[in-house]
Amino acid sequence: MHGPDRVIPAMSMDAERPAESLLRVKGLRTHIDVPGGVLRVLDGIDIEVGCARTVCIVGESGCGKSITARSILRLVPSPLRMVGGEILLRGRDGVEVDMARLDPYGKQMRSIRGRDIGMIFQEPMTALSPVHTIGNQMAEAIHLHEKVSRKEARERSIQMLHRVGLPKPAERLDAYSFQLSGGMRQRAMIAMALVCGPPLLIADEPTTALDVTTQAQILDLMRELRADTGMSILFITHDLGVVAEMADEVVVMYLGLVVERGPVAQVFHDPRHPYTRALLRSNPRHGGGAGRRLEAIAGGVPDLLNRPIGCPFHNRCAEAIPGTCDRLDPEPVALGGGHSARCWIADRPPALAGVPSTAPRAAAQIIVSPPVSATAPPILEIDRLSIHFAQRRGFLRRAMAPVRAVNALSLAVLPGETLGLVGESGCGKTTTGRCIIRTLDPTGGSIRFRQDDGSMLDVTHLPGSALKSYRRQVRMIFQDPYSSLDPRMTVADIVGEPLKVNGIAKGSELQDRVAALVRQVGLRDEHLRRYPHAFSGGERQRIGIARALSVNPKMVICDEAVSALDVSVQAQILNLLRDLQDELGLTYLFIAHDLSVVRHICDRVAVMYAGGIVELGETRQVFEAPRHPYTSALLSAAPVFDPQERAGRQRVILAGEVPDPAHLPSGCPFHPRCQHADGAQCTNEAPALLPRATAQSDGMPPNWTACHYANTLTLPAIDGQPPGSS
Repeated sequence: MHGPDRVIPAMSMDAERPAESLLRVKGLRTHIDVPGGVLRVLDGIDIEVGCARTVCIVGESGCGKSITARSILRLVPSPLRMVGGEILLRGRDGVEVDMARLDPYGKQMRSIRGRDIGMIFQEPMTALSPVHTIGNQMAEAIHLHEKVSRKEARERSIQMLHRVGLPKPAERLDAYSFQLSGGMRQRAMIAMALVCGPPLLIADEPTTALDVTTQAQILDLMRELRADTGMSILFITHDLGVVAEMADEVVVMYLGLVVERGPVAQVFHDPRHPYTRALLRSNPRHGGGAGRRLEAIAGGVPDLLNRPIGCPFHNRCAEAIPGTCDRLDPEPVALGGGHSARCWIADRPPALAGVPSTAPRAAAQIIVSPPVSATAPPILEIDRLSIHFAQRRGFLRRAMAPVRAVNALSLAVLPGETLGLVGESGCGKTTTGRCIIRTLDPTGGSIRFRQDDGSMLDVTHLPGSALKSYRRQVRMIFQDPYSSLDPRMTVADIVGEPLKVNGIAKGSELQDRVAALVRQVGLRDEHLRRYPHAFSGGERQRIGIARALSVNPKMVICDEAVSALDVSVQAQILNLLRDLQDELGLTYLFIAHDLSVVRHICDRVAVMYAGGIVELGETRQVFEAPRHPYTSALLSAAPVFDPQERAGRQRVILAGEVPDPAHLPSGCPFHPRCQHADGAQCTNEAPALLPRATAQSDGMPPNWTACHYANTLTLPAIDGQPPGSS
């Protein structure tokens, strides 16, 4: 019987604490005073980080993950204030100091930041100074804690940049942050955080906005640094694949509380809190095969002003006990082995509680969605598309080598399908999408779109009036839903604007159509009068989807439409896109860097590199039997979702970065980074995109590959396994 009379065994951190702990956070509370009450942003957080251990904090946006990191460093911005708790840090001399009792602006606290605790912030572009070089910022950190000469500080900075894998470290030291790529900026920030050798590193979403290959490099780097230096890592993320890759222990947060914590394998294979189970099932890696609906979590994280009574998760929980969960907040339950959960049914295994299993499903169980008919004529045909940008520099504006963003790209999109477009940043994915909707003009080639009467419309050089009609049929959902929505317009105005501009509806008809669109994407009528800032990220993305669908398009280009969303919101949006496709017969061009999302929603995949397609085929075929070394490297860089598999995987290390589009290599553009390049044909001759198959393809249709040796190479597939073993 589970109810108010149940005796809960109190969970003592000290009882299960390792013999040597670097950081202990006990009962941490951070609040905001508001008219009429107090917002409990953190409401009694308990976290422990052992020496040379990695602890990952996971949860949705608004659960308090980043505020926890800032509270530990005593960097909470006003009006937030710490009101209680202990933050015990073991110093280099072995003596614990309670940072909660220190003056956040005092000398002792300032000396701890950087020297004893390093911090990697979520967005390096905003965290790094744009007016100081990387070297100046690193030297400032060194001089703040140590009395060394400028020469020694510079040498140490160069050594650290070299250690984190930044190419040409002496040159990068004198560069500004805007002169570096995203991966380089993140490496520079890691170097800055570690230049004073802190025993503890706090990393706040350090890989969220990075490509899968850059993410793999950063994760490998952090593991190597931990092994070499013995430092501990407190890693904040919402990507459960990263947690499975990195964590020794997991802390799951919800609405300012720790709802579950324990060893990573135990939490992933035997989660005891309904919120943890829901997060795992929401993830495309866990949530069933391609084409299936993801098990999204109902609703969103409640506003702190409307914190639920009782268990804070009960209003979203499918396992809530009426009369108990909605009245009483449970205490943590110790489950043994350092595993605990804050739930009334935590001590009941999921199978006994009637909960679906969250154990990772084998690839053999993946059910592929019904294939799109390959005999149907394409709705969009791209033939040898090139997009080049002129460059001029200097006082006299001399012409430089053009930036060749897209080079002779050919692609056909079938009606009703979802075609994924993947590749690293700088490969030309977004440029291709913007050229298709003609916000960019092509330099060469053609783009043809099939109209309702079956005729092909050449949109390559359409004039303004005809372009307006074309853009009613092809729409775009942008990556950042906040910056793509006018903050001065209400939802009704944003969704209704395309209808008014195209003369489709006005007056009461316009109001009715806008209201229907808003309801169709899962929003409510009362949202029509609100502005974008009043919505969560997922709700803003729904507004962008409603705007894109307002003029009844035939094709939608989704440019990283779910990359910035929490896993739970991402599941809702992916389900919505699938439902709308089935209901309206839409065709999607889905641009993404998250391979698990691509595998879940796409029928076919096109892999881009240096402005061209290097591999194209059905999703299952590309993921399970890749023929191009670049595709294999992308797949092996994706995080595994099972913590027990991370040690045995074979990862392809992809050195370097995407080549400068103004100075592309000769021959195959991938040959400088390819471990299979022969130094002759690969260097001098660009391979053509041709259909290729091997005996290992298991009867699947051949994919199109631009590689001289596609028919002779046996490449690792998804999760680093050879073809046919996944």
